[in-house]
Amino acid sequence: MTKLVVLNLGAGDLEKGFSHISAQLRSDNGTLEQFIGVLPPNPELSHLYLRWKLLYQALHQRFDVVRRRLFEVENQSSTNISVKDFELLCQEIETKFNNWLDDSRFSPIDKKLRTKLTPDNEIQIIIETKDPILQGFPWHLWHFLEDYPQAEIGISTPEYSHINIGKKSRNKLRILAILGHSQGINIDIDRALINQINNAEITFLVEPKSTEFHQILWDEKGWDMLFFAGHSHTKNHQGIIFINPQESLTIGELKTALNKAIQQGLNLAMFNSCDGVGLAHELSKLNIPQVIVMREGVPDLIAQEFLKNFLSALQKNKSVFCALREARERLQAWDKDFPCGSWLPMICQNLSGFNLDMKITNSLKVHPNLLIDIWSKNDEIDLDNSILFKKIKDTNILVKFVDITSLNVDIIVSSDDTYLSMGGGVSRAILVKGGNAIKEDAKKNIPLNLGDVVVTTAGNLLAKSVFHAAVLDYELYYGVQSQKPTIKVIQEVTKKCLDIAKTVNAKSIAFPALATGKGKLAPEQSALGIMIEIIKFLKKPTSIKEIIIALYPDNKISSIERIRNHFLNQVSHFLDIYLQMETREELLTDLENIFKDYQLDLGLQIISEYQDKLKEIMNNCTEDIIEDFE
Repeated sequence: MTKLVVLNLGAGDLEKGFSHISAQLRSDNGTLEQFIGVLPPNPELSHLYLRWKLLYQALHQRFDVVRRRLFEVENQSSTNISVKDFELLCQEIETKFNNWLDDSRFSPIDKKLRTKLTPDNEIQIIIETKDPILQGFPWHLWHFLEDYPQAEIGISTPEYSHINIGKKSRNKLRILAILGHSQGINIDIDRALINQINNAEITFLVEPKSTEFHQILWDEKGWDMLFFAGHSHTKNHQGIIFINPQESLTIGELKTALNKAIQQGLNLAMFNSCDGVGLAHELSKLNIPQVIVMREGVPDLIAQEFLKNFLSALQKNKSVFCALREARERLQAWDKDFPCGSWLPMICQNLSGFNLDMKITNSLKVHPNLLIDIWSKNDEIDLDNSILFKKIKDTNILVKFVDITSLNVDIIVSSDDTYLSMGGGVSRAILVKGGNAIKEDAKKNIPLNLGDVVVTTAGNLLAKSVFHAAVLDYELYYGVQSQKPTIKVIQEVTKKCLDIAKTVNAKSIAFPALATGKGKLAPEQSALGIMIEIIKFLKKPTSIKEIIIALYPDNKISSIERIRNHFLNQVSHFLDIYLQMETREELLTDLENIFKDYQLDLGLQIISEYQDKLKEIMNNCTEDIIEDFE
């Protein structure tokens, strides 16, 4: 059962307190109950949150590898703060916020709500307040939510008016996606994710002119959802979006066109951009049903991860509120890299025509859990079953939960012993599906040395060839003193596979999680050995356009699921480290060119020293990581 809780804080604020708070509880069966309470003044909470905002901005300005969807329209002074200090401030805000809500004059509301709600209820909590601090405050810190896993909090102004929203009869969801000014950020990923929505009519406008934006909002067919990705910010409580390199727009300037779109069915506006509280405040005056924004400057990766997980949750037929909670909570995985990234998403709700069961559509199809990167619009990439996608230079790297024998690639790599026994795991699956011709061809080459690679026919498989990698020494592994594979062996066979593939001008190659089955090699070690050699290989030009790592598709067996998860986490972690270093290298090159243009010799000398140090770190990085494992 779905429940709605409207917590009206009245006319108070944090300086004066809230003398009359009402909590209305409404169920989808039509019942309505109301409870009354009081909250005391808490100016300290206001000061703490304002300090948090300043320190958040200062801290994220220090991460030079972080691309944010915010234009720095005003110079902001740098604040000397450590991540640890910031974390302590966050803990203090959470503690004092909940202590405030535990006040004896407010606790009766809390207790009465708990007697009426159960953990399996979907609960949509709306905070009605005029206090600008509490409008932007991270209400998800309220410990009340911990006991109700399907509860989420939205913000609303106390004043709103009813608006007649036209209900268009159509079989497809209509989405208007505005891709605005994107200097220094990557919104191609947003486009790719939105474009994966199935059974939807999606119109993209890329860096539109102001006149184009206005005109398309007037479309007589109407829109169900408005999506914006690009730069935005709030100034004097007014939200501004940058639609192209020369033009920006306020919500006020779009007022007439947006009102028309709302009257014709626009239900949800989503701004995957920075500092969106002002946008939400302005849109609430237009009585748009739901608005999703980011509270502060948002790193590119956080914006992309949020959108991916939000659409994935909607695919499961979850309401917008539940989808937002799931997507927000999944961002916690990135909080160590991007402090408080999970605090950013917020939803603003208009209650005039509120539908408790509001969903976008029942036919969304996206790729859940997909770690996705930029690609060219002309690329045709099969993302089915993909859980990770990165593009390095001209080569796509994908990790898939898929049966490797089903892949239509030039080369499939088999993990085997030095006698190519094909007796278990991937090698056995290749033999069963590909036929005895593969084994007969393999017999011509045995025995192999550990680390050797042999090429055979692919038999009945869709692939053109099978590369048999000897990762187990047959005599030692099956002997008295069993010897497991090592990272070095994985590196050796991976390098040989890639070099041979390049020699025969192969376009695609698929690896399994080498030696993690019968070889019992730790999945993290296998992943590391494979990825180190892939990264080294891709530093030079190659014919290979696609490298797939195929992990077991069956997740019902706990041992297989463990291997998959550990392998994937190591691949993702390694790629993140590599790409961060590469980004730093690119930034140093940009600075070097600037200093050359202005003939700043001292700057060039400093940059040269930094570049040498970074190259040394990058060269030693893989060896250091391997030593940590062994």
